[in-house]
Amino acid sequence: MNKYDVQKFYIELGARIQTIRKNKKINQDNLAEEVGLNRTSIVNIEKGRQKVLIHTLINIASALKADLNELIPIEFPFNIFIVNSQYDELPENEQRAVKLVLEKK
Repeated sequence: MNKYDVQKFYIELGARIQTIRKNKKINQDNLAEEVGLNRTSIVNIEKGRQKVLIHTLINIASALKADLNELIPIEFPFNIFIVNSQYDELPENEQRAVKLVLEKK
């Protein structure tokens, strides 16, 4: 995945988060509070300007009561999450959650 693809991935991811958030009538302030971020971070994530740590993505999905596979664009390769050094630092239960999502693809 080249730099351009990574940028497109985060733009699409952010758009999906925003769409689900709006459909569930959750404002950015409430999502930010639920996830432990500030509103500016939510704005930047939704615009694709801020990369999302795996555990933060899991927290966003949980706050939106959405499956991770609803948030992750399926047209992008998913090995970026597995090779990402952050994965190894996740607690075991979060690693299992990531694996479950990746197995559905």
